[in-house]
Amino acid sequence: MPKPDMSLGVNVNVTGSIDGTGKLTATATYSQGTSNPASTGVVDASGDIDLTKMNDQGNNFSNQTDITFMLSGTVTDQSGTSYNVQFPTPVTSAITLQKQNGGNPSSGEFVPSLPTATSLLLDDANSDGQDYNYCLVVEPTGLFATTPTCRLDPNIVNR
Repeated sequence: MPKPDMSLGVNVNVTGSIDGTGKLTATATYSQGTSNPASTGVVDASGDIDLTKMNDQGNNFSNQTDITFMLSGTVTDQSGTSYNVQFPTPVTSAITLQKQNGGNPSSGEFVPSLPTATSLLLDDANSDGQDYNYCLVVEPTGLFATTPTCRLDPNIVNR
């Protein structure tokens, strides 16, 4: 019987502003949510993810990890109106991944999906031993900003 995947929650709290031209500037702070197996120190405040810190001492899980990014926070426009943030669709607009030494992930290495507008699931096959940079993209709910941007590109260190 195959071993179950590990799982990791990543809380992403976004703050930002929209200038008079509609340009969105956003920053994020990250914190670790729940994980299975229970582990600590896997996600740091800058969003770096170190899967070698997943605590699978009994080798009860596969190296595959389901990473769920949970988005929260608001951005404010010039008139002081606040908008909740969400991931844009399609999912390929919401996240980009690149090997740290350059190049795209192998086919099937990372499979993203958007279960909701504020949660992004990244199914990490964790089969190539590569470390990755990722960039999440957000947009204000109910308002189109001309350039939804992500200013942070944290790392994923695979097992």
